[in-house]
Amino acid sequence: MFFNGLPEMNISNINIKNAFITCQFGAVLSESDGINFKNVHIIPQTGAAITLTDVKNFNLKDFEYPESITEVVKVEGNSSNIQLPVSIPKNKIVGL
Repeated sequence: MFFNGLPEMNISNINIKNAFITCQFGAVLSESDGINFKNVHIIPQTGAAITLTDVKNFNLKDFEYPESITEVVKVEGNSSNIQLPVSIPKNKIVGL
């Protein structure tokens, strides 16, 4: 699942609810603003369940992922105001 905006025109106001996603690389979001995931389950074949690059105002609630993955959320670039559930262990969050 890819959400790719542009630096001069972010994609914005995306809401994903009650979704079960199996994918090769997880959810990859870049140049995005105002993204909300609620009750989302992501099963990637490889890599992080969620990768955020230059994302602003991201809110994640009621999130499920395979316990076996080592990186649940990967944050890169100039991302800000990233709200993650406290249930995700800090050692499985990279770059925040």
